Amino acid sequence: RRKPDRGNNDGEYSSYDRGAKDNKDRRSNEKSPKTRQTTTKTVNAKTAYATKTKTTCVKMKKACLYILLAIFLATSSAQKQSQKPPQKRYTVDEIRLSAKGDSTFIQITTNAKPDAKKFIIENPPRLVVDLFGGIVNLPKPQYRLLPAGIITSIRAAQHVSKPTPITRIVFDLADVVTTARLKITPTGVKLSLHTPHYPEFSGWSSGRLAPAPVKPEKAAKETTITKPKPAEAPKESLLAVSQPVESLFAAEGELEPEIAKFLKPETLTFEAVSEEKDTITLARYVRNLVVFLPPKKDPFAMPERHRKIEFGKEPIPFVEELTLVGVVKSGNVNMAIMQDQVGYSYILAPGDTVENGNCIEVNDTSAVFRVVEFGQARRVVVPLKKVSAE
Repeated sequence: RRKPDRGNNDGEYSSYDRGAKDNKDRRSNEKSPKTRQTTTKTVNAKTAYATKTKTTCVKMKKACLYILLAIFLATSSAQKQSQKPPQKRYTVDEIRLSAKGDSTFIQITTNAKPDAKKFIIENPPRLVVDLFGGIVNLPKPQYRLLPAGIITSIRAAQHVSKPTPITRIVFDLADVVTTARLKITPTGVKLSLHTPHYPEFSGWSSGRLAPAPVKPEKAAKETTITKPKPAEAPKESLLAVSQPVESLFAAEGELEPEIAKFLKPETLTFEAVSEEKDTITLARYVRNLVVFLPPKKDPFAMPERHRKIEFGKEPIPFVEELTLVGVVKSGNVNMAIMQDQVGYSYILAPGDTVENGNCIEVNDTSAVFRVVEFGQARRVVVPLKKVSAE
């Protein structure tokens, strides 16, 4: 069979090609409804997936932008903090208290304008003041002897030393404070507490530390730097010239009687002190008055024969160690005054308890006891002690 002509040289399609194309279009139009539905679902699924992917990409881009923005803000804040000037330091020198009307006033004095914050603790009731940059310079760390008021004690300490010092002052309170106002001044901190029904007082102060004295060695060194050394005087000029005592004390007036009896102005003269002789012959040492305060207990006094026993812990008397030293009568009842070997005294009447028994009779010459030991009862008679004629 002859192969059909695909077309002429002018680029036109032959009748065979047009027929094949028409058959292909016809077959595509003659597809079943099921095939068309499947194709529609596939297209919808692809469209939904593309839309979801696009939305996810947008969300990821936004999240990345937020992360970058957060990193930038954190870096800028860290740089600002690093560039922030250091906290100025100052000293906390004094605490003052006063109460008037329904208010109690607290004044914390510093040598520069402070940075302070306060907070209240309810259990136990306290008022705490933190001074940032403050250095404690108070005489004592704790104060308990305060005027009668809501503040019972004050404690101050260096809460933090480095890098920024913090001074913490704690005011122990007798009751919870509902209102506390803080005001910062160029010379310290002022607080006002609402304290009704508390007594007034004019003022209390913690005091201040005395300024450190200037050491003479440092002052001498400073003067030697700016001024030349003066020429040294000869040793002979340093020695005191002998002269009468009368001329020395004439300007000052008369001598005291206690000193005058040791010094005789008409004859006594001062001697020059040299390197070989560093003492004066007539120099005397007058010792101070020494007062001896003996202890309360006299070491030469005889000790008393007694012992102290707390009430309710008296020992039960043991008949074999008792001595009858006297008999007294209370109404119609005789009572025996007895003493043990240690010196502890007892007053026993009929019916009183002793070790393993009781007292059954007290007459003018003896005390009779009934003692039960090992299941057997026996009668013990303690006679009255006779006092010798001596």
